[in-house]
Amino acid sequence: DRAFLDAATNRTLFLRPEQSPVFALPYSRARRALDEVDASTERKFQRDMKVAQQLRRQAAKLNNIGINSGSDLLTVKTR
Repeated sequence: DRAFLDAATNRTLFLRPEQSPVFALPYSRARRALDEVDASTERKFQRDMKVAQQLRRQAAKLNNIGINSGSDLLTVKTR
């Protein structure tokens, strides 16, 4: 089947719920390109989640400073 698709196609569309990428490639090469796009998207998602987690920790720390304005955290923050 894949050999037939490679021989018969020069454009490949992958149908997905949110985004349907189109590649001007035969099926096998388009599949590899799609895997690369998916891997890149996953790396970006993981990076964004790490940044979000850091921001949550920072917000919690600043909230604690605001609540306990005379605490040791305030002293650490002002150094």
